[in-house]
Amino acid sequence: LVASTPLVGSMVRALVRQYCRRIPLRQGKTKLMFHCRRLGTPYVGETFLDFGGKFQVDLTDNIQRQIYFQGHYEPEITDLIKRTLKPGDTFVDIGANTGYYTVLASLLVGARGAVHSFEPIPYIFSEMQSNVSLNSVSNVFLNQVALCEDEIEVDIFLPVEGNIGSGSLVKQNHLPGTSIR
Repeated sequence: LVASTPLVGSMVRALVRQYCRRIPLRQGKTKLMFHCRRLGTPYVGETFLDFGGKFQVDLTDNIQRQIYFQGHYEPEITDLIKRTLKPGDTFVDIGANTGYYTVLASLLVGARGAVHSFEPIPYIFSEMQSNVSLNSVSNVFLNQVALCEDEIEVDIFLPVEGNIGSGSLVKQNHLPGTSIR
């Protein structure tokens, strides 16, 4: 998919989004969303989530593209969390990324519950802060640290472009990621 003008790109995004959110078939949606990253009009903006939250997305990223087009991410895990968490519960989100599960859990556990989220990569942590603020929740405690068994300094292998979910404490040989300490 290549958009010839910003208007065409916007229209294609809107059509794909409606298809992904309203048509119950799963087959082909991932491929369609993947190709939408090539639209000539990059999109960074706010979207509404299926469960009532709001989220800031950048369509150059795989995870955020799925959230934008489908209104959710990893539907099986999202459904499990929705069935499991109750008002007043505590939820811990380790490797919280931009905060999708943090926002979901925060809305489910309510004001009497708590969500503790951990994300060590500075620019991703900043995006998570924005998403928590966007939802005006006060039961979330954000921590910009990596969790380990011992208190040590570790290398964090940064995510590759287009997939911020690929950041890791473990070097992945198939990824060229650089590290920070």
